[in-house]
Amino acid sequence: MQVKRNHKNSRTRNTILNLTTGSVGVFLIYFMKFITRTVFIHTLGKSYLGINGLFGNILDLLSLAELGVGQALAYRLYKPLVHGDTKRVTMLMQFYKKAYVIIGSVILFLGVAMIPMLKYLIKDLQSLTELGINITIVFLLFLLQSVTSYWFFAYKSAIVIADQKEYYLNVAAYGTSILTYGAQIFILIYYQNFLLYVGVIVLFNILQNLLYAKIANRLYSYINEAPDHKLPKEEQLDILKDCGSLFIYKINGVVLKATDNIVLSAFIGIGIVGLYSNYLLIYATIRTILYRVFRSAKASIGNLYANSSNKEKYDFFKALNLLTVVVYGTAGIGVILVADELIQIWIGSSYVISKPFSLLIGIELYTLGLKNNLDQVRSVMGLFRQAKWRPLAGIVVNLGVSIFLVSRIGIFGVIIGTLAADWLTFMVYDPRIIYMYGFKSYKSVWEYYKKNIQYLLQLAIICTLLKFVADSIPLEMNWMLILVKILLIGIATPVIMALMNYKRKEFKYLAGIVLKKDNRWRKLWKR
Repeated sequence: MQVKRNHKNSRTRNTILNLTTGSVGVFLIYFMKFITRTVFIHTLGKSYLGINGLFGNILDLLSLAELGVGQALAYRLYKPLVHGDTKRVTMLMQFYKKAYVIIGSVILFLGVAMIPMLKYLIKDLQSLTELGINITIVFLLFLLQSVTSYWFFAYKSAIVIADQKEYYLNVAAYGTSILTYGAQIFILIYYQNFLLYVGVIVLFNILQNLLYAKIANRLYSYINEAPDHKLPKEEQLDILKDCGSLFIYKINGVVLKATDNIVLSAFIGIGIVGLYSNYLLIYATIRTILYRVFRSAKASIGNLYANSSNKEKYDFFKALNLLTVVVYGTAGIGVILVADELIQIWIGSSYVISKPFSLLIGIELYTLGLKNNLDQVRSVMGLFRQAKWRPLAGIVVNLGVSIFLVSRIGIFGVIIGTLAADWLTFMVYDPRIIYMYGFKSYKSVWEYYKKNIQYLLQLAIICTLLKFVADSIPLEMNWMLILVKILLIGIATPVIMALMNYKRKEFKYLAGIVLKKDNRWRKLWKR
């Protein structure tokens, strides 16, 4: 059965809608998150913050059981959705459904099996027991939150995202998130009960997935029909092979970030995890906003890459890389110059981690942007297996450096371990895969390395210059000073980067799209 594609389903329209709903919603959600965190700190304190961060990381590790199934199937949904092949879409969705039921069950089993190990992951467990915190019950609630994501129709969101209509999901997600934070604030103020605080997340997580399912059912009613045939065994095997490669990638991504709090809790204590989590909230806010911005175009980019020549793909990649450098470079400089002062004004100087912690977090955010861009391009190209052993090297470097340094220089060693793993493995090998297999060696990967080293040096110069200017602003330490610094960094960094790179072809490419002067690339994007 073939269905005619709606003429309104254009890349430009869908990207704009995804971007708009994503950006507006993220600002609103993180505003609520900051309020909730502030109330949390004043009602429950640092120890509970540490539990939040630690258990969140443990469940990130358990989510490895997902094996990359979602990403592998999303890649396969692009083409049948473009051609209206509902039979194939239905077969893929049924496979996805069964996979997620199994995955949820595996995560539940692994989570329960981990309960006896909790006492080894929390150095100061006795102090938590004295506070009346039942670690087992709290962990089971966190586990239930994760498992329900797989059991309650979450798989149906994949077709909406692959068809570039994520804006429908955004509205549902932000509505349930606002309700969640509102309920949590109420519980913190009137009951100060951590179990109820976590339990609310489970309930609204189920509600959100039910809404996702309803949206998918209304847009693609045929997905509930029983398919005439199952996916051929050869294709199921092919998907499993992709999943195996993606699983290794996922291990690396989770280990690089999710083990930070586990290492800190085991070697230093739950208190430092609480301090770290406040910086992570700032980091995560910026990361999520920017991720939404770039992800809003992912399905459209996948569609574009499926219909373009190597030269067109390469030129677009260069422009996307420059855009990533400017956007994440600006964000990274902002974290470096503003994070400590923001923490001090927000919740007090006792929650500030000494320098150069903000510098390391800023560099980590910038690195994440480059990684996300490479990962997105590699994913839409379907390059899942070509670099499957690189993540294992990243894991070894990350854990080795982190554990070696954490007992010597504390929390700084954990961040240095993450950065070392990123720059010595991901940033070296993944560009090579994209250039070799994605662009068919159309250009040398050394051009990518050279340009990104130049960009990094440019950003270092800009950061040094802006630090001098920001420190000279004649204002007292208050919210107005924070706002002025953010505006200074947000405007000056892109402007200076533009002046430094205006002669590059990729800058002219971006300017042509923005100023609507390059009709060739605008037509390619709308194709």
